[in-house]
Amino acid sequence: MKLLAASLGLVLWAVAPSSLAAETQTTPFSGVTHIHRTGVIVGGATQDYHVVLVDLKEPTLRMAVSAQADRNRTTSALGRLNGAKLAVNGSFFAFNDREPCGVTQAASSYWTNAYSGCNAAIAFGANNEVATVNMTGRAAGPFPAPVSSFAVEAVSGKPWMIRAGLPTGPWTDPSHINNREPRTAVGHAGGGATLILLVVDGRRTGAAGMLGNDMVTVFAEFGADDAVNLDGGGSTALWIPDESGVVNTPSGGSERAVSNALMILPDNRLPPLVDAGSDASDAGLDSGAVGLDAGAVDAGMDPGSSGLDASADSGHGDGGMQEAGPGFDSAGPPAGSPPRKPPSNTPSGAVTDSEETLGGGGCSLQSGAVGSSMWASGVALGLALLRRRRKPDPAR
Repeated sequence: MKLLAASLGLVLWAVAPSSLAAETQTTPFSGVTHIHRTGVIVGGATQDYHVVLVDLKEPTLRMAVSAQADRNRTTSALGRLNGAKLAVNGSFFAFNDREPCGVTQAASSYWTNAYSGCNAAIAFGANNEVATVNMTGRAAGPFPAPVSSFAVEAVSGKPWMIRAGLPTGPWTDPSHINNREPRTAVGHAGGGATLILLVVDGRRTGAAGMLGNDMVTVFAEFGADDAVNLDGGGSTALWIPDESGVVNTPSGGSERAVSNALMILPDNRLPPLVDAGSDASDAGLDSGAVGLDAGAVDAGMDPGSSGLDASADSGHGDGGMQEAGPGFDSAGPPAGSPPRKPPSNTPSGAVTDSEETLGGGGCSLQSGAVGSSMWASGVALGLALLRRRRKPDPAR
């Protein structure tokens, strides 16, 4: 955790068990650990919060953001609509039309109706590459290089609380960051190997809600390299269908219709078919492929800058810190609605045996020279025979 490790003694003093403290850990599906803590003292107040740890190297999962056309739905409705295995609420938003704050991307398409003011974007690639990007003053893409080469999904927030392993406070934007509120936040650790989702209940006895510094304390415990605050307040929701649905307690008594959701989807993409006789590079198995480092990237700014410029929200409110009025559609999809398809610019499948993986030092190839192995030759021949009987569906 770089220099943050040296400061743990200064921040973790604020976390202490009480006589009523309890923790449960579950594995709702492969690659995901759900930690629920109650009665724990953080920052001098009793908290009820959830931490979800996602293995971004798990090949059966992929990260996604809900589409612009689907806004004005609850987090759980967005999760069901997309066939998700888990969902949390995403961007701050304007109440009148659920317009999101900051750069938002879904299935390679940038949302066209976003407003500026949320300067820290979390971007994901088709193979779960992840990076935090400073998009100060911008509400639309594209992302700067190298993130632009892989980003297909993104959600934005403020402030960027931990950057390159170090807390960035104190903060003044948004103004409620120094109040105890329900919170949703996202971070990543291990050079892009693990995603950390934090969902904090608040506004009730036993669930005080967290300050920005309290969230830093929790993210530091899990070794976060970067962490960004998302929408909170009455928007905060964590939906896990295999664990009874919404597992936190929304502060308004029920879920709120939000702008978008950050989701974990099952990766059902087919592996690519390989023609007999083609070499490894023809099949996309080039052992010389170069990956990209996960981490913090600035758009037109000094990579060493330590924080974000506060900017106004152009008259828009922060959705989670106001109470929503009625009139927004929170219904789920019609029965039998199909799950969302993978990004259109994504190959029909992930190359599982020599796939580029992001980490602190760049990429690592999982299988070496696949093209020269007898195993790969046998698979290539078998798949070529299958191809003669069945053409791959380019829409998968």
